[in-house]
Amino acid sequence: MYEFLQLQFNGALWSFGIALVILFLVSVIAVRQNRIFRKKVEDGAQKQIEEFKKMHLAIDNAQSEFISLASHQLRTPLTGIKWFAELLLEQKLKPEIKEQVEQISFSNERMIRLVEDLLNVSRIETGRKFDIVPVKNDVVAIATQVISAQNILAKMRGITVQWNKKCPKKLIMEVDAEKIRQVFQNIIDNAYKYSKDNGVVEVGCKEGEKEMIFYIKDDGIGIPKELQYRVFEKFFRAENALIQHTDGTGLGLFIAKSIVEGHKGKVWFESEENQSTTFYFSLPFKSNK
Repeated sequence: MYEFLQLQFNGALWSFGIALVILFLVSVIAVRQNRIFRKKVEDGAQKQIEEFKKMHLAIDNAQSEFISLASHQLRTPLTGIKWFAELLLEQKLKPEIKEQVEQISFSNERMIRLVEDLLNVSRIETGRKFDIVPVKNDVVAIATQVISAQNILAKMRGITVQWNKKCPKKLIMEVDAEKIRQVFQNIIDNAYKYSKDNGVVEVGCKEGEKEMIFYIKDDGIGIPKELQYRVFEKFFRAENALIQHTDGTGLGLFIAKSIVEGHKGKVWFESEENQSTTFYFSLPFKSNK
């Protein structure tokens, strides 16, 4: 009896051992097949991702080419309209006619600005004709000139754009003057557009370790927290901005950020909805040419 049980036990043990070996082999094969399958999936997904990237890049390039072409075609007639409007305003006109010509001139200037913004976006994305050429310039003079120009429009709503007098009276830095002028212009333009009537927009600066930090602070509508990550995207405008001020392209901050980064600087902001927004940008003391 014992010998019979021993034989049965040994047989069962042998069968169990064979089953384990078979199970092990099946597991190895399954793992291997799973790895092969996953690799195929990953390779396929990677291939699709690469194809999507190429397609996305092609679309972006086509879009930039179209924007550039359309903007160049628009620039010529707009320049002609500007020239004729200025010529008419030099003549003696009846008050109602003069007001209409001034409105034409104002609307035309907005169109010219839009075309320039579109051209700048195209230049930024394609890298053509968007070189930063830093030379020694007085950044305070650039900022105060922009402030004077912006105050003409801002004062129509009782808003004052002012330079913080605690800042240096002169600040020589290596910058591309025209492009830094556009940075101040774009950010200040946003600040007074979305400020409350009779408010104040403060422009100033403070010295960092290796850079000068400029700021533009308003007391306006602020930026909703859930949308703040999109602020520097092309064509982005928050919903509260659309309600407050329908005019705008959503390109100003995108261009400003690109210009500042072209100077090896940084752009950031602090904002609280329904209270205020402060935009900052830094420019290094020494230009890295």
